[in-house]
Amino acid sequence: MTASVQVPRLDWAEAGAPDSATWRLRDAQVDVSGTPAAMVLTTQAKAENNTQRLRLEAKAQGGRGAGGSWSAQIDSTRLTVQDTRRPGVWTAQLADPVAVLWKQTAATQTLEGSAGNLLLTGPVPGAASVAWQAARWTQTAVGGQLRSQWNTRGRITDLPMAWLEPFSPTQ
Repeated sequence: MTASVQVPRLDWAEAGAPDSATWRLRDAQVDVSGTPAAMVLTTQAKAENNTQRLRLEAKAQGGRGAGGSWSAQIDSTRLTVQDTRRPGVWTAQLADPVAVLWKQTAATQTLEGSAGNLLLTGPVPGAASVAWQAARWTQTAVGGQLRSQWNTRGRITDLPMAWLEPFSPTQ
């Protein structure tokens, strides 16, 4: 299978919302190829509203496994964000690939993600790292009720103190 979707322009807003609340998707493209057991996906898109500009680029691979499970590896992701009311661009980029696994039985749903690291840069000098340990979410049906549990840990390191200034009320 090979599929490609291109969306040169798509505007959306809630009914009755002002124009400043309208989001505009531009130059979006999603490409998928492979079989259900081994798919490759690439995507890129721009989105903007009155004051915010976003750009996303991502590559992933994955597919359906035994017993109805699904697995994927997010190979790369880069998100840039700009607020036109403030100078500069913020960037979040996946440092290494991240694996994701979805499993489902009659009573339990499980989503697992591998450890990872996201690198952040901003409009002022410096870079920060957001690292997380393996993550796991489970939802189990017990006696007619659903119980959910989320487990992970993470840390932010090297956060430049100069990054706080653009968010101060005097800016």
